[in-house]
Amino acid sequence: MKNVVVEKDEKIKTPFTKALNKIYLGLFFSTLVFNLSYIQIILPFFAYISLVLGTRTLVNQNNNFKKAYIISSIQLFLLMFVSIYNSTITHALIDYSFELNAVIIFIKTVLTILLIKNLHQGLYKIQDNHDIKTKLNSFVSLIIWYILFFIFALVRAGTFIGIAMIIAYIFVIAKMHSEIKLLYEFDGFIKYKEYKNSNIIFTLIMTVVLIICMSLAYAFGNSYPMNWSALDKNEHDKVQDIKAELLKKDFPEMVLNDLDVEDIKSIENAVDVFYNTSEYIMLDDKNTITLSDIIVKLQNEKGREFYKVFHHFSYEGDVKSFGTNCIQVLWDYEHGVSSLLLNPNGRLLYDDEKTTYTANFYSLYQSDTRRVWGDDIISETRTDGILANYSLPRLSTHPRGYVSYTAHRESDNRNIISHSIYVLQKSLFQYPAITAEEGITKYGDVTSYSGVFDMIYSHVFTRTK
Repeated sequence: MKNVVVEKDEKIKTPFTKALNKIYLGLFFSTLVFNLSYIQIILPFFAYISLVLGTRTLVNQNNNFKKAYIISSIQLFLLMFVSIYNSTITHALIDYSFELNAVIIFIKTVLTILLIKNLHQGLYKIQDNHDIKTKLNSFVSLIIWYILFFIFALVRAGTFIGIAMIIAYIFVIAKMHSEIKLLYEFDGFIKYKEYKNSNIIFTLIMTVVLIICMSLAYAFGNSYPMNWSALDKNEHDKVQDIKAELLKKDFPEMVLNDLDVEDIKSIENAVDVFYNTSEYIMLDDKNTITLSDIIVKLQNEKGREFYKVFHHFSYEGDVKSFGTNCIQVLWDYEHGVSSLLLNPNGRLLYDDEKTTYTANFYSLYQSDTRRVWGDDIISETRTDGILANYSLPRLSTHPRGYVSYTAHRESDNRNIISHSIYVLQKSLFQYPAITAEEGITKYGDVTSYSGVFDMIYSHVFTRTK
């Protein structure tokens, strides 16, 4: 690197004019946010690259450009960190409150304002040193725009304000472009650092680092940690008599063999069994998944009816799995199922040669809110429901599992209806990475959000005589 002085030549773009253009383009595209998959990374990433390269060329001018260079570098590395972090499901497991989001927006806004302020002061000092004056009001206007942007974000301003802000931003950026072009006349007075090919090398290195780190984040941070262990082959030895009686009542044998001992014991005195079985062929990998929904009618010591409900899934053959999956269990209030749930339970299984492995769900709980989805159910948000979250091995044979719970009827002569919605991830790559649970609870029809999830719906019902 060396210090050089270039005489003004309007036909040749010098490092000074290139630096000003990089700064302008960086400010322009760093503000644009397109919430569309990887586009929301690409534009800001190359915008901050442009700002870093532009300010680096002018660091020898004054301390303000040095500060601008440091700030733009911080913004670049923060963006890279967030992009890598958002490639994992970790961010989806954190409940971002309004206050936390406000702090994040505040930090980003402050950094941007400090960057614009130092660029503005740095360019003014260049003018003062050469006794030349050019108005740079657009930089001040852009600072005001960011302050208003933060305020409107806090108060959650409506669509009209948003449109007005976009129009104002376009006006400010257009004014900035015309003002920056006037600075080209200082070119012959400017001393700058010439980096030649190092700018390309820097851009390539940052791009490769981001791609590698995001790929590693996808590979190792895109699924739940599951505690798999070998299943005891003699687990059901003490409940064979109960299983035989249940089979006589037409309890599906495939499901019965996957239940744990406690669930089998809980339906020992079954009065009746109602079930629905359906098969689906997954279009992406041609695997067949069988869904079995079962209601077992029971009676307590006082002769009061209650019900044990099972929702079971089973794949055939070898299955490739990605990321996270979720089972959402819903019941129909209109048909009299009580909101009182007892003993939600369940587990997962898969085969590996001659050994069967099992694990509990990553999380299995009664949720406070849920979004009902599908043509068969009225789309709305209700309280209560069961959510079971899990991940399967990357490659497994005959993966399967079930969720169970106990329900009570609010009144006689009404249907007991229990619905199950399976949200299954079918692709590894998505940005930002979301869990199946986040998709179903936040977006409802998660298939329209990212295209990496499938949703399958099933249900079972019965009527008491």
